[in-house]
Amino acid sequence: MTSQKIISIIEARRNSTTIPNRNYNQAIDDILQDIYDAMQKELNGEMTELGERNYELIREGVRCEGSYDPNEIYFMFEERLYTHEAETIWNFLDWVHNGKKVKKYGRMISERAFGRGNYEERFQEFLNDREYQDSLIQDEQRYEDQHKK
Repeated sequence: MTSQKIISIIEARRNSTTIPNRNYNQAIDDILQDIYDAMQKELNGEMTELGERNYELIREGVRCEGSYDPNEIYFMFEERLYTHEAETIWNFLDWVHNGKKVKKYGRMISERAFGRGNYEERFQEFLNDREYQDSLIQDEQRYEDQHKK
């Protein structure tokens, strides 16, 4: 079943009033709203979690190259990414790589580095970094303006 089909079913259910118990209806409605929101984000190509699969792909690249620089590791797993995730993961790696550097284990690394225990937390920090997200939007607008000519 496609996401679009599930969304249409949820919309139809939300407009239905066949169950008389309001508390039950509210609980169902809340669950359906969460599913609907998640699927809309998926359809719009928005990631809300990095996911263990993507973490493992990134981890292997970092292990081989010793860097979060997407220019150095992205090619190692690019073809195994889902289309709607590719740009977000590139931007996430760029955000991690370009974070403030701290000396650790005798070398300078990004303070945004992550591992198995905190990869979802770090990804949420990335998604919530308004300054970085705004800069991506500005870059995209500049690119579009340059290519309209």
